[in-house]
Amino acid sequence: MRLVFNRSALIMPVTLGVAFISLIILPTNSFAVVEPVRETTAKTITPFCLNINKSTTEITGRMTELSNKLTQAWTNQDLQLTTKLQQIDTDVATRREQASVSLKENFTKLEAKATTDNQKMAVTTYKAAVSSAVSTRRAAYDSARQIFRDAVKAVTLTRRDEVSAQLTSFATTVDTAISTAKNTCTGNGKTGNAVHEAYQNSLKTAKNSFQEHRSSDEKIKGQIGALAATRDATFASTNVAFKASLELAKKDLQAAFDNSSEI
Repeated sequence: MRLVFNRSALIMPVTLGVAFISLIILPTNSFAVVEPVRETTAKTITPFCLNINKSTTEITGRMTELSNKLTQAWTNQDLQLTTKLQQIDTDVATRREQASVSLKENFTKLEAKATTDNQKMAVTTYKAAVSSAVSTRRAAYDSARQIFRDAVKAVTLTRRDEVSAQLTSFATTVDTAISTAKNTCTGNGKTGNAVHEAYQNSLKTAKNSFQEHRSSDEKIKGQIGALAATRDATFASTNVAFKASLELAKKDLQAAFDNSSEI
């Protein structure tokens, strides 16, 4: 049985991250002043600086929420994949058991038809050849399937590491922007409008950088597709070799039975 991955699901958590980051970046007019602020004293503070603790706390909260949701999405993804693989392995084992029972029954019928020593020896040789071909085919399938699974896991973990690093970089930039803005507001609240602009520019730069990396999210689809193609090619070549082995074994068996069409 072949494993079909939902490749879109592998990059969906990152898309979720982009959506949250879009929410994190506040509009440039979030702290716009409708009425000019009158400087009644030397310490008049702009709305941005007055509200900076509240606004930045909301942003850091969203960042934490994003991190938690992304981790949970990956955990759910792993659980779903594990369940899928277990079901596939169970189905494969069940089908193989059924095939083994059927093959044993066919061997018993052949043994009943063998009346001469030559025919009995031919049946014994045939059983050994077919059993070997079946074992070889199963081993090749198992190997190809496991190689595929391991490779998919590797590319998935690599991509997750890349995204985690990108999110860490984004969070670091946001933290730096917040720290710089707070320090500047503390030093001179009257410069809040300029601080707000610099702050927003830093967040936009961080957001744009993160989104630019999203172009690589689709890459994993192609990687998994290539791995699946390699696995399927192994399956195909294994089937060809398996059929050739069966045909040769059958030909030798029929010769012992005078090429009877009943064999």
